[in-house]
Amino acid sequence: MPPTLLQRVVYTILTYLNAGSYYKTAEEIKNAFNIASLQLYKKLRGNLVQYAPGRPLAAINFEQTSATTDSLAEMYRVYRYFKNLQPFEIPLTDSDGRQVDIIQILEVQYGGASSSYRPVLVLPDNQFSTMVNNPVIPPTQQRPYGRLIGLDLSNQTLTYEIVPQDSNNILYSVMVRCLTLPRLVNFVFDATLSVSEPLPVIDETSPLFIDTDWSDDKYDQLVFMTVEQLGFNISNGVLIQAGLAQEQKVL
Repeated sequence: MPPTLLQRVVYTILTYLNAGSYYKTAEEIKNAFNIASLQLYKKLRGNLVQYAPGRPLAAINFEQTSATTDSLAEMYRVYRYFKNLQPFEIPLTDSDGRQVDIIQILEVQYGGASSSYRPVLVLPDNQFSTMVNNPVIPPTQQRPYGRLIGLDLSNQTLTYEIVPQDSNNILYSVMVRCLTLPRLVNFVFDATLSVSEPLPVIDETSPLFIDTDWSDDKYDQLVFMTVEQLGFNISNGVLIQAGLAQEQKVL
């Protein structure tokens, strides 16, 4: 079975450490990787000020928007919540430990499983009551309005209100399309490997193992950003060649 991205990144960093006579513990490497992962996400996501309800992508030109969307594909998630009473809560953390960063699109389904999901126009408080009571374009099940009415950090939830409600004061289904923060990885080294092995290898069978969400195209960025967090220099060409040669030999 080919090594995972996390294995490759950690193994490459270990080769650099060895080639430069540096030493870092597994805990230090793990923490550095998690910091680098979050920094990479923020770099690709851009400034939060550029995001707004109804405009789920950053307000930049089309080429940058497309590139950002593609590069963050691993962090997009869709969650469905069924039969939520009004107002309803959206968990900020899913069962896999991913934390919601940006709610991009909120959709609601009225009536039953055969009904279509309708995008909710999320409004600020100062516009919500005006639009709800607008006699010309009132909220309908084809054009619902919503607003954020609460953030509970202790319970890790966001609370939304959506209008109109159906006749039973129940929303049949709510769907959330969002960006999540990268998961924090965790790993231990395989203790069963022979002492003759050149470098430790991550034990994927360990119950502590949590893999990264990133795909292989982020390999180079994660390596160099993790190295930066560890505080050592790999600008020396001989050191880089030594690390790459050892990685190719083993992987």
